[in-house]
Amino acid sequence: MRIERIEIMKIFGMFDHDIKLKVSDRITIIHGPNGVGKTTILQLIKDIFSKKFHVIKTVPFSKVLITFTNKQKLEIKKNGNMTLSLKLKKGRNVLQRGSIDFSLTQEELGKDFPIHIIDDVIPHLDRTGPRRWFDTSTGEMISLEEVLYRYGNDLPFTKGSHDSMPKEIIDILSNLKTYFIQTQRLLVLSHEESYRSPRSQVRTRNTVEKYSVEMAEKLQETLRQSGSVAASLDRTFPHRLLESGAPKEATEKNIREKYQNQSSYRGRLMKAGLIDEEEQVSLPTSNIESNDLKLLWYYLNDIDEKLKVFDPLMKKVELFKDIINSRFLYKSFSLSKSDGFVFKLDSGKNVPLKCLSSGEQHELVLAYELLFKVPEKSFIMIDEPELSLHVTWQHKFLNDIERISKLADLDFLIATHSPSIIHDRRSLMVSLPKGGGNA
Repeated sequence: MRIERIEIMKIFGMFDHDIKLKVSDRITIIHGPNGVGKTTILQLIKDIFSKKFHVIKTVPFSKVLITFTNKQKLEIKKNGNMTLSLKLKKGRNVLQRGSIDFSLTQEELGKDFPIHIIDDVIPHLDRTGPRRWFDTSTGEMISLEEVLYRYGNDLPFTKGSHDSMPKEIIDILSNLKTYFIQTQRLLVLSHEESYRSPRSQVRTRNTVEKYSVEMAEKLQETLRQSGSVAASLDRTFPHRLLESGAPKEATEKNIREKYQNQSSYRGRLMKAGLIDEEEQVSLPTSNIESNDLKLLWYYLNDIDEKLKVFDPLMKKVELFKDIINSRFLYKSFSLSKSDGFVFKLDSGKNVPLKCLSSGEQHELVLAYELLFKVPEKSFIMIDEPELSLHVTWQHKFLNDIERISKLADLDFLIATHSPSIIHDRRSLMVSLPKGGGNA
């Protein structure tokens, strides 16, 4: 199930927006003057599917209608400042309905609230102040009120925000994955120690450096998995070889073809940086003895199993490197299982990540997040992708997004001011109104 249409009524009390997504193209671009709510729309959709009802109630709008490709509609309506009502509809029929009353927790926010229990019950919340927490699962700083609405169902002494919500609505919100790439994407929050320590603090960290470390860890973990598969197969290899006969398909032609395919795949793995460079040994040019055919067949089948471990990462790494190397001038990009991102000048000298331009860092962060952090089949929202990008890079942006969309099965909603991003793809545009009233 995918999103087909987004309607938002009276955002900021002024604008009615109707965004019919380009479902077949999988990319929709919204544009309009400053102040009509482009960024607010993206954040609101993200908060709805993250079930951040405490945040949604603060956004000035009257109603949101989200239509899915199965023709069901989710309606979210504000009733004053203290109640949200939600309906799941199909045509004129209401399938499910629920509401959230934010007044339920007002007494709980009082001075006698047992705050200390939160630290014991929800382990991924680290206190950074008397009534503030760092949520390690999302990287966000949240208040006591946000804790209650987000995790109220997990606390033994409070009524959660989802208690009156039908499971069908919660399931829809939970199952459709959304990801929001905001304009501030070159710095991330990192939490150090805890509230109980006098040295506890939240620091900013360069995103590119953080993702470089993550990339190295991904490569190392994949190599560990391949090694584990190899060890298991090696233990059983003698038994399988001695106890089984040679299958009919273990012909010299098939073996040579399988070996050639594996050699080609190994070459791709080495070029991608997933395995170390090594010289590959060729099969003998003379006819292979019949006894050797059986040995080689089982050996090559085991190699196939070992190499399968790299399949989920392989195509993403190849596309990632292709995008970056086609953009960056005077330097080459590679991956290392020890160093993560590696940039070298044409002279061979390494370029520190902190020395990359802001445009290069934005390109690197965008491509990495879309390929390695976003779950497949997600709905992706990107705010102002043109930031710090040269016009030439902006022209190529949608082509990159299309390639990533096909590989990872993603849908995109993009907010931009840049005609260079849109370039020759005006058919993907949805204009937001310049004034109030119905759209």
